[in-house]
Amino acid sequence: MSKERAKRRAEREAEEAVQRARRARQVARRARWRSLRRSLAPRTLYRRIVPDRRTGRMLPRRSGGERLVITTMTVLALAAVWLMLDSWAVRIALTLLAIVAVPVLVVIFFGRRTH
Repeated sequence: MSKERAKRRAEREAEEAVQRARRARQVARRARWRSLRRSLAPRTLYRRIVPDRRTGRMLPRRSGGERLVITTMTVLALAAVWLMLDSWAVRIALTLLAIVAVPVLVVIFFGRRTH
């Protein structure tokens, strides 16, 4: 009786070893394939998986909500200038002032440098 149990256990362990080896090969193959895809694909495809920590430009530093607020406030200010004032010189001067002032205001309100 114990010889039969030992034989069944040996068969079961052999089958489990085969399954473990098969699974290890699959995992290794998937890891190699994933590594190859990431090395060949542009970084933007994997931004959701691995966040891009590079900050070489202004836009990646800001969240979507921050960019929306910055853009909306700038457009509203420029629209008010162009709709409420009649003098072309004043319109142009305030538009140029807005272009210069927006980065300063962004730093003041959001507390981070733009570049």
